[in-house]
Amino acid sequence: MELDVLANDDHFYPESSLGFTEEQQEIIEEYHQVLPAWKFGLLCFLSFNLYLIYWNYKNWYFIKEMEEREEIMPIWRAIFVIFFGPSLYKNVLERAQSVGYPKSYSPAVLFSVYVLITLLSRLPDPLWLLSLFSFLPLIPVLQARNYFFRKANPTGKTTSAFTGGEIIVVVLGAIFFALILVGLTVGETSY
Repeated sequence: MELDVLANDDHFYPESSLGFTEEQQEIIEEYHQVLPAWKFGLLCFLSFNLYLIYWNYKNWYFIKEMEEREEIMPIWRAIFVIFFGPSLYKNVLERAQSVGYPKSYSPAVLFSVYVLITLLSRLPDPLWLLSLFSFLPLIPVLQARNYFFRKANPTGKTTSAFTGGEIIVVVLGAIFFALILVGLTVGETSY
């Protein structure tokens, strides 16, 4: 399974315009972020999936700007993903398919698997750690999003480098995760 399509394939970008208005093209360039799957997974895992709130927020904000829909409140849609997740994943897929994305997925199925894996957090130690992989069903959504941005903005770059905020998430997440592993290995002690 290929996680990322190379941005410089000759056949990947047609010479014709994709039909975006000048304003939409500016929005695409502003929000362009091709995120490698490994980086997405690392940020989700080490933030205990809190990164998904930010990622959903950025996606909803992009949709709000592109579709000029003032009624969309990205922060609430990101926080209440249980109500808005499937519609976000459907929007991402439809947008990618509108520029030639050849694959498909079921937003409802992906979201259901995401919720089921998230519910594993209720398991006893150490099985709850499996819930940290709840981002995995969202990889197809990430791939569709990356395809759209690569197609709509061929001159944009893949963001492999970490920003300052992402470095903080990785460092703090790694420290916290190490403390959890120490706690799991030491176990409970009675005094």
